Amino acid sequence: MIEPWGIKLDRAAEHIRELRRAIEEFTASGDVGAMTGQMGAERVVRLIAKREPAPRLSAIVGDVVHNLRSALDCVAVAASEQEQARLLTEAEERLIQFPITRSAEEFKQERKRRLSLVGQRSTELIRSRQPWNLADQASNLDPVRRES
Repeated sequence: MIEPWGIKLDRAAEHIRELRRAIEEFTASGDVGAMTGQMGAERVVRLIAKREPAPRLSAIVGDVVHNLRSALDCVAVAASEQEQARLLTEAEERLIQFPITRSAEEFKQERKRRLSLVGQRSTELIRSRQPWNLADQASNLDPVRRES
């Protein structure tokens, strides 16, 4: 049986392939280029377009993000069901969401709202995948690994 998050990830992968094709068409048209440079310690890449990309590109990006976000929510619901040792009701499922936060404090607040049925082990796994936590982990890497 394919898990719900697997279906969402497969669908996101389809959209990503479609997005790559659309980007390749746009770049092949010669209407877009890139300039790279340094701004302090940061490497900057600036896209230069002679015309606006097709509106459908943003729709495809939205579809990718939606499916990836839904996959995360499916994982949070599955973790809740595992912790509760039962299927959740529809009302309970609507309460569960994989939070994406900007800080440990924000995660603590969102945990109460969005992970109320998730146990400590799964909560810690979700916490470890937060952007701020991953950035903290990356800052501890040596510069060569961080850049790669």
